Amino acid sequence: MTDRHPALKGTSPYNDFLFAPIGDEPGGMRLSVLSALARSDVDPWEEAARLATLSSRDAQRNLALRLDPFLDKQRGPAAAESLAARLVALLPKTGEARTARAPTIA
Repeated sequence: MTDRHPALKGTSPYNDFLFAPIGDEPGGMRLSVLSALARSDVDPWEEAARLATLSSRDAQRNLALRLDPFLDKQRGPAAAESLAARLVALLPKTGEARTARAPTIA
């Protein structure tokens, strides 16, 4: 059986990225990348791994589009791009991302 979400045990190289805040929700709760990706109906760890294999520019574009529905529209597209750039910098480098597979449990 494969442990699909090693971050829940604190072992994922994507933790810094996935648990980074992207803003506050109307009720005052902080919204993380992990929450936004899950609400987008994608597996957050798989999306983080996919983004880590892209060039920084492509990862930023993809992430900005993915997070757009969760961002304050008054801040504009430049804010989304700036946020995406900050978040992509938290992803492991390509070599690290390739080895960031979930461990197999015997």
